[in-house]
Amino acid sequence: MFDQQARTRLRDKLDYEQWVLNELEEEHEVFPDRLGDTVIESESISAQEVAVSTAVISQPRVNEVIQRLYPLVFVASYKCLDMIIEWILEENTGTLNHQWGYSYKNSEVNKMFRTGNLQLPPPLINHTDIFDRLLRLYSELMDHRHAVIHRDQFELNNDVFSVEDESGVQYGFDATQLFSLAKIGTVLAEVLLNNSITDDRERALKRYLDNLEFVHGQGTFDIAPPWAGTIEYRLEAQEHDPYRWVIDLDLVRTADESTPSTQGYILRIVGLHNDETVCEWEIPSEVVPDEDTLELTEHEPDFDEYQI
Repeated sequence: MFDQQARTRLRDKLDYEQWVLNELEEEHEVFPDRLGDTVIESESISAQEVAVSTAVISQPRVNEVIQRLYPLVFVASYKCLDMIIEWILEENTGTLNHQWGYSYKNSEVNKMFRTGNLQLPPPLINHTDIFDRLLRLYSELMDHRHAVIHRDQFELNNDVFSVEDESGVQYGFDATQLFSLAKIGTVLAEVLLNNSITDDRERALKRYLDNLEFVHGQGTFDIAPPWAGTIEYRLEAQEHDPYRWVIDLDLVRTADESTPSTQGYILRIVGLHNDETVCEWEIPSEVVPDEDTLELTEHEPDFDEYQI
């Protein structure tokens, strides 16, 4: 189950949609590669005020053209989810030659998942919270997909793509939300095809799912995405043997306020002694303590997983 042959079958299922969505997102530039860094040293804050960008003078025209393709983005994004759900069901049932409808796939996978009888691919075994949201997106948007394909019931107005199902439930997706749906499909595909999930991909998936909480309704992860700005805090040890550093978290919060809206940040602490680096940590903002200071030693167990 979920072996290399299975991943080859998944690649064949997703090849076209993955390519289309990656090309459109790259041209539309919805998500930054990363945001500028902020440096704290000697209680002085130096901040980069702009995000890394590859925008060109023709970008507004490119965006205008891609906006006309929003129905295609929506349908291709849903198709990615559908092919992944279908693949997981195939691997669980051992059935490859079939003519399953959307409703059947949705019903069967939901039933197996809710009763604990669904075997997930290895990258998702410890991320059922991610899969639960994916499955809810798949269920909730099924008839909205039908509305676009079969009933032509959608609108595009002021960069918002709106679509309504037969029950009258309407969702409006701005560029960030629509391409979050696209990126969920393409990033999840890469995770499954590579049979591994990195911290960056996990963070990306969770941020994209946070952007679609209004659809899946399961709350947000509220974490710093991989493209969040980095606050680098460089400071000398107050003691050594063992080394100990005291980080002024009020200064960190001030630094965060001085940067663009990043929806979280990564706190990179560079512990020095006589201007030589002794220890470094990269701590995501969601686990930074809500206190005035943070004390770290060179072998700090509470933050050991963030030491680099």
